Amino acid sequence: MDTQLKRRVLKPALKTVMSIIIFAMIMPLAALKPVVKEIAAGDNSELINQGQQISPIEIIRQKDEDLTDIPQVQGNIRKSPASKLTTEKKEYSEQFEPVYTSTFPQQDTQIKKLYEIIMGEYMADMEGAYRIFTLYMKNGELWGSPKGENDPRKLTPIDKGSLVFQVEGEPITITFKKDNSGNIVECTVNIESEGSFISKKIDKADSAKLQKLYAELTGKYFYDDAGSGEAGIAFVFVKNGELWASPGNNEEARELIPLTGEELEFVVAGEAATVTFVRDGAGEVNKLIANIDDRGLSVSATKMVSKPLDPAKRKELSRLYSEIVGDYMALNQGQGEIFTLSVSGDELYGEIKGENDPRKLELIDFNSLKFHVSGEVFYVTFHKNDQGKILQGTVTDLSSNPLDTIMKISRDQNDPAVKEKLQNLFREVSGEYRFKDVGEGQPEVVRLYVQNDNLLGTPAQEDDPRRLLPLSIENMMFSVEGESIIVTFERDSGGKISGMRAKLDGGKQLVTGVKIK
Repeated sequence: MDTQLKRRVLKPALKTVMSIIIFAMIMPLAALKPVVKEIAAGDNSELINQGQQISPIEIIRQKDEDLTDIPQVQGNIRKSPASKLTTEKKEYSEQFEPVYTSTFPQQDTQIKKLYEIIMGEYMADMEGAYRIFTLYMKNGELWGSPKGENDPRKLTPIDKGSLVFQVEGEPITITFKKDNSGNIVECTVNIESEGSFISKKIDKADSAKLQKLYAELTGKYFYDDAGSGEAGIAFVFVKNGELWASPGNNEEARELIPLTGEELEFVVAGEAATVTFVRDGAGEVNKLIANIDDRGLSVSATKMVSKPLDPAKRKELSRLYSEIVGDYMALNQGQGEIFTLSVSGDELYGEIKGENDPRKLELIDFNSLKFHVSGEVFYVTFHKNDQGKILQGTVTDLSSNPLDTIMKISRDQNDPAVKEKLQNLFREVSGEYRFKDVGEGQPEVVRLYVQNDNLLGTPAQEDDPRRLLPLSIENMMFSVEGESIIVTFERDSGGKISGMRAKLDGGKQLVTGVKIK
């Protein structure tokens, strides 16, 4: 083919082919124009970036596929097989014109502002049980879900700017209410054929202020309500910035939701109960009151002493611990067992002598001298005598039922004055005692005597002496070494030793002896 022929035939043909290719590239861009415009109208940079990645050629190649599957395109786009594409730009554009199911664009700034003042947590009183619902915005849409549940539902306004919303997939409408300042304060939830209820918006205080308050409220609270039979320790703690309470270590924990305008009053999420914290005269939180509506109960709990304490309280606590420390003997169920109480690292610990299992004693309050034994279901309350000395304690269960009595073993016997007093008591109680109603194999007469500054006792007809260890000089109480026997001496009206009482077999048997010489 000569040069002139190439110019006359091939050049126009090549020009025609190039025009077709260019037109085929322009056509899809024109079709995407409404889509790109819609994406660009929004303020979501992620959507814009994703929109730039849509290939026009890919859209042309889709035949009967639903183009609404493209996540960047809002609304439903009419289908159009590639075989029906025309060379008319207008026809192609119309076939791909977006059709929106909502009555207004999702990116409407007024709608966004409305969603922003609606978002938050709402508390509903549903037949006495308080439930929390969380409303939030996702991809420009309003969603809601019960707190703690993963079942979100979309809320769609019935009209543009309306405060009435339809819950997707449910026969439920929600009508929001504004106050005079234009803030959302509550909403009415209407369930078709079932009725309606009001849900109050929870007024979240300044975060820093709220966390400071929660720090004051956290701790352990001891409750012992004889009328209801409720007793134990409640734990109040902060989790994920929220206040929670539990009857045990995170056992059955429930969130405490602050009531609007009442910083010390809370409702228990998911329960028909409220909790009110109380301050003392110094402004410190010292107790809580739980009102359990469905049971008609009101239980008060005292806040237990916790670290850190102010310097004055720490000094008082240290002095109290120094008065308590020592060895104690159980007089009843645990008769004969020795308990050692000691201080370690500003904490009071107790353990059975000979066992390496110390338990911390946590002070409930200073006035009662009542302690909770960590990891156990009982308490120890210490008692002072007329001289202000701590000589014994009472062990009780969670309902304050007595379990045992522990007596402090005198440690100051090496003090000259105490030693002289003790030796005088030894001489007073020495002699023979006759017992009545003793069991088979038990001696009727017991002889007590002093040897090497120790008080010894033995059946009168035998030579098997046992040492009597002084528990309390003031109470004339002794334990029998190697036996589960506690002996207490008695005086007559003239002040002379007249007899003794002996608790045998862990306190299950009590026998009385009369001094005969």
